[in-house]
Amino acid sequence: MKDLAICIGLGVALYLCPHPAGVTPKAWKLLAIFTTTIAGIITTPLPLGAVAMLGLGGAMLTKTLTFAEAFSAFATEIPWLIAIAYWLAGGFIKSGLGNRIAYSMVAAFGKTTLGLTYSLVMGEAVLSPAIPSVAARAGGIFFPLAKALCLACGSDPDKGTAKKMGAYVMKTCFQTTTVSSAMFITAMAANPLAVNLAAAEGINISWGLWAMAGLVPGLICLTTVPLILYALYPPETKDTPDAPAAAKKELEKLGPMSRYC
Repeated sequence: MKDLAICIGLGVALYLCPHPAGVTPKAWKLLAIFTTTIAGIITTPLPLGAVAMLGLGGAMLTKTLTFAEAFSAFATEIPWLIAIAYWLAGGFIKSGLGNRIAYSMVAAFGKTTLGLTYSLVMGEAVLSPAIPSVAARAGGIFFPLAKALCLACGSDPDKGTAKKMGAYVMKTCFQTTTVSSAMFITAMAANPLAVNLAAAEGINISWGLWAMAGLVPGLICLTTVPLILYALYPPETKDTPDAPAAAKKELEKLGPMSRYC
């Protein structure tokens, strides 16, 4: 409650201050409400969704915005795509389908450090059209997997062995995640916003058109970045014979495939 009171107090103080010359009263009130909302999102006295709804409620209660103006963004597909992104990502993670796909690729191609890295990179790219949240995809699925595999191969930053292979694997996965996020409209929640901005200028971009445009440069980057980093930032360990066995063991723990994955 203390953090909430501080956020509201900050907004009220700004709201009551005289607005500068050249700034309309409505714009100044919106600034106060926006500042309060951002402060609430940062300090989190309530969940993010509750803070946002309070901000919208404050805008309507003070008659700064009408109901139609306050909730106009919900009439577009962008907020819903972002919400669906988190729902889909949660489903991939909780069902184990994302891990199952990643482990299968590591089991097939992970006998060397380079092969292991390519399996992680390509696995992330395969899942990118279906998980439109780069944070959930890279951070929720592939980072724990890559970390576990590196630790299993004896690369532990706490023990000073990060350069054994972990540094190279993590650096490569980080760089290629940005590539896969740009290859498909549904690979990142910000991509549809670019589509809407283009549509406002009379340029219509479909999912297929975006994919066709991004496929060739994307695949070139996904193929060459691991090789470039392998030369510039080489791992000390070149072979990872234990990685496929570790991946198969994790697949066995997941059990046979079912309708719930």
